[in-house]
Amino acid sequence: MKYTYADVSRIVDTYSNGAYEYRRRRHEDWDLNYALYRDKIPYNRLTQRQSVNIPLLRYIIKSALKEIDDPVDVYFKEKGNDKQKEIYLNMIWADVVREQKINIKDIVDKKQNFLTGRSTSGWNVENGKVVYEIDDTFDIFFDQYTDPTDVDNTCQFMEQRHIFVPLSSLDSNMYSKKGITRLKEFYESEMGVVVSSFNNQSLREKNERMQNLGFSEVNNPELGETIIELRTSWVKLYSEKLDKTCIYQVVNSPIPYEDSSVLSFERQDKVIGSTSDDYWQDHFIKTTWADDVERNDMHTDGLADMIRPVAQVVNAWFTQVVENRTLKNFNMNYYDSGLENFVPKTFEAEPWGWYPIPVPPNKRIQDVVMNVPVDDLSATLPELQWVIGLIEKAAATTTTQAGQVNERQVTLGEVEFALAEAKDRLKSVANYYLPAWEEKGLKFVKLLEAQKKNLNIFKTSADGYKGNTYNRDINVNEALTEKGYNCEVTFKSNVKDKAVETINVLNAVKTAMPNNVPLMELYERKLLDLVPDLNPEEIKQVIDFQKNTRGMMPQLQNQGGMGGQQPPAPPQITPGGQQPPMVRE
Repeated sequence: MKYTYADVSRIVDTYSNGAYEYRRRRHEDWDLNYALYRDKIPYNRLTQRQSVNIPLLRYIIKSALKEIDDPVDVYFKEKGNDKQKEIYLNMIWADVVREQKINIKDIVDKKQNFLTGRSTSGWNVENGKVVYEIDDTFDIFFDQYTDPTDVDNTCQFMEQRHIFVPLSSLDSNMYSKKGITRLKEFYESEMGVVVSSFNNQSLREKNERMQNLGFSEVNNPELGETIIELRTSWVKLYSEKLDKTCIYQVVNSPIPYEDSSVLSFERQDKVIGSTSDDYWQDHFIKTTWADDVERNDMHTDGLADMIRPVAQVVNAWFTQVVENRTLKNFNMNYYDSGLENFVPKTFEAEPWGWYPIPVPPNKRIQDVVMNVPVDDLSATLPELQWVIGLIEKAAATTTTQAGQVNERQVTLGEVEFALAEAKDRLKSVANYYLPAWEEKGLKFVKLLEAQKKNLNIFKTSADGYKGNTYNRDINVNEALTEKGYNCEVTFKSNVKDKAVETINVLNAVKTAMPNNVPLMELYERKLLDLVPDLNPEEIKQVIDFQKNTRGMMPQLQNQGGMGGQQPPAPPQITPGGQQPPMVRE
């Protein structure tokens, strides 16, 4: 079947409306989560007469983020064991990580997942450079029947909205001239002017939201520009030419009360580029992940959704405490409204002040004026602390992780055990996060393969011996292979922890095999690998010296050592880390 632009417009609009209705139930929650995180929320005048927000949600998200903010360590391993190409590709990756500030964007990615329950990112190529993009969760839509555990195979429709661009920029792209003309006619109309103004405001709000999450690379609309909204959709349709279902990429722009104006419609592998295995025919350029996956719901709860109800309760309770304390401080009074010529007024409080109040005969002043009793609600504060402690336990963010110490005396072992338990629960996020990065890594390699003709030379650098820096220009073809790559992903802190664990085990084995030279060399190399500032040349120097020293030891022992004496035994290290005292005869 050959699709016309009118057919594509109807298909995309139908999918788009369904995806919006499917996700709309989450919009109010996301808005409130974001407002609580920013400490800017509307308050209920009935329950909250003071505009006070306890930053509970921000505090817990920051505490949780602190435990998983370690960047990932991505390494590409060539399937045919071609080490030279493997080195080149990993040098290219290091250059992209540095240029695209991926470690910073990685924190934004995790924070967005905590706030909305899902985060999406993707690769792109702009002006010959690889670009890594973190998408605003408010902009990404999926069809209702997507399986969250297998998006590439089950998702039929994905859409990115709120791509705001100047109308004048469309002429420089390979878009449909008919579609551009239709948009220009609409934005010249009275309704088009209103829509353009709304788009300007939406772009500012979107940029502000991303800046507040830590993503600074955003642009504000230029004064006088007509800003329009573009939408990029990825929809699976049947291809007669290939005799199978493929992903098609559609760029369109919504027009109120009409079908959207389609600007381009092409198979995704034609847009991105072809690969040896036709990878982009059935894999989306976007990668999405969540840390609370359910089979039948793409938009599951995030950490903020668990905190939000408690944060609202805490805000309501605390603002009532503040309100009552204010009322108790300034006082409210009843007075006898039957008194003639007495109109109460607010007196300015001053030291030794005197204020006239008419008192009828045979009555006391207490009979005329009486304070309105207002409790200070101080008993609420322990309850607030209990509620906050409850949500901290649920979110695995203890006060000790936040740098606080409980008042009750606890042992060091108890503190370490509590921290370890909380850290283990937060590290469970890695079960979903690391596979997402593995997918991103594979898509990165496939993007290089598809765009190899359009990519600039990568100007890479590496640290060498004695602090020297070596520069190397790498063409992407030097790194690509026919057999392809596997992507290995770990947390950098996990790599170090595993290395320390390996050394501890080797230390125990070395005690049982004290004269095993190969084991000693392995043990020494593992120790040197833990030193962050040593380069390969320096490590080689140390290992070679150790080998030469061990080779000379038997000769020195046979000759009685220098001066006929045995060489001194190496110092022993006690478990406490100190040398035992030396005993002189």
